[in-house]
Amino acid sequence: MKSFNYQLIILLAFFGAIAGGIFASLTVEMSWRYFIYGASDGAWIGGLMAAYTLLASRGRIGRKIRAQSFGFKVIFNSSIYVLLFFVGRYLGHILQGRAANLVWDTQFYSSLAYAVIIALLVNFIMEMSLLVGAKAVWNFVRGTYHRPLEEDRVFMFIDLASSTTIAEKLGNRKFMELLNLFFAALSDAAVETNAEIYKYVGDEAILTWTTKNSCQKNNALECFFRFQANLKNVEAEFVEKFEVLPAFRGALHRGHVISGELGVSRKEIAYLGDVVNTTARLMETAREHSELLVVSQDFLDEYEGKLPEDFQFNSLAFQSLRGRNEQVAVFGVRK
Repeated sequence: MKSFNYQLIILLAFFGAIAGGIFASLTVEMSWRYFIYGASDGAWIGGLMAAYTLLASRGRIGRKIRAQSFGFKVIFNSSIYVLLFFVGRYLGHILQGRAANLVWDTQFYSSLAYAVIIALLVNFIMEMSLLVGAKAVWNFVRGTYHRPLEEDRVFMFIDLASSTTIAEKLGNRKFMELLNLFFAALSDAAVETNAEIYKYVGDEAILTWTTKNSCQKNNALECFFRFQANLKNVEAEFVEKFEVLPAFRGALHRGHVISGELGVSRKEIAYLGDVVNTTARLMETAREHSELLVVSQDFLDEYEGKLPEDFQFNSLAFQSLRGRNEQVAVFGVRK
């Protein structure tokens, strides 16, 4: 079973609980009892809405929904959210032993108005999380990087092969559609391996993990090959729409970076350090040696000599990378 972004579900359940508790206190009775009742309902509602949106953002059905206009998505998703609002409210009532009968009274209509407002709010939060990344939203809320931190991180660059040739053949509009389908498959792999998609740079994507997280279940290595498998599953769609089978390369490197919020009118969480530049240079090594995935010795050092058995590592010896004085030990990886 594919892994799930429980972080985002917890985040929306938390905000739902706070909103639900306040709503119940203001509309029913100003007491801790009704605050807890409302918080219970709100937690269910927020969690269900987040779970639906995560499901709708992945796979073939998710791609069909994402391909629609912004207005359609807002109306369609908000309608689903309103339905989930009443499902969550029903579950909250049942689990606390309260009556769950639907009564068409003032309380119902105030709940309906509240449901619509919450649906629009959750829609906005979820769209923002898809735009800048769920982890980035969570980190902004917590203020994790309000003050710069030094972190040990792993970075992976993914690059679409022969992108210039493909773009010339398809034209800009079709090429953008291809990139969206290409990165949709990558997004699924990222979610499955707990990766943060740091940014897209044209036909290139940069993913990152904390070093500890990258080695758990071989997340960083698995991400590349799950992406490969995801693309294979939609090969027919690429051939039908673009008459192209996309290929890609990747590079993995590890090191210390300074992480922090950057910008004022438009903020982002930025990672500054030599490790990012070195990972980009490793992509050149992958092309030169016709390797699909290359990793540095610094990345493998985190395994402390116990390399995962599911992967084959082929030494490419020490490589001189553009912009670096010291050579870097590089390995090609196959599975």
